[in-house]
Amino acid sequence: MSFKKFKLTLVICILASLISGCSLLKGFKVRQPTTYKEPTVLSDVSRVRFIGNVTGTGVRPFGSEYYDGLVYHGVWGHYNSTKDIGMPKISYRKSDYEGYYYEVYVKSGRARFLITTDATLMGTCMAMFEVKLEAGKDYEFNYDPHASRDSCILHANEIVKDEKMGAYTLKKIETKDVYGKGDW
Repeated sequence: MSFKKFKLTLVICILASLISGCSLLKGFKVRQPTTYKEPTVLSDVSRVRFIGNVTGTGVRPFGSEYYDGLVYHGVWGHYNSTKDIGMPKISYRKSDYEGYYYEVYVKSGRARFLITTDATLMGTCMAMFEVKLEAGKDYEFNYDPHASRDSCILHANEIVKDEKMGAYTLKKIETKDVYGKGDW
């Protein structure tokens, strides 16, 4: 195909898309990025803390169609932020709270989370996982891009109080990988 024919074909395709209102993309869902809205009724919720990279984190409670960004995504991209709702801090991991962390209420039950790390010299990582959150419990997710030279490691834990010691500790919880697995 000559360059003139290619340009003409390209112009025709663009005009056809504009005239048809992009009906060629029927069924393809596009929407503006939205920020996660916490439940207004706090009787059936869990508290969830994300450590470190909050810019690329999305929350999708059961039944939701989309992942909503944890923090605002504007014209200049994401920005990191810290939000504290009073969850217990783990005394032996104080360095986790020196950087960004973000605490939110999430409706209890099944929930999905999408975490994409900021780009580093070693690249970027992404995790898409599902957990079952229990009402009244606290959870902490730390997707660590620096734990290994060749992979990122997701630390998914429930925050529990050790009655003997009187201190809060982390108890590993099960996650279900849902990357590329479709809908609920």
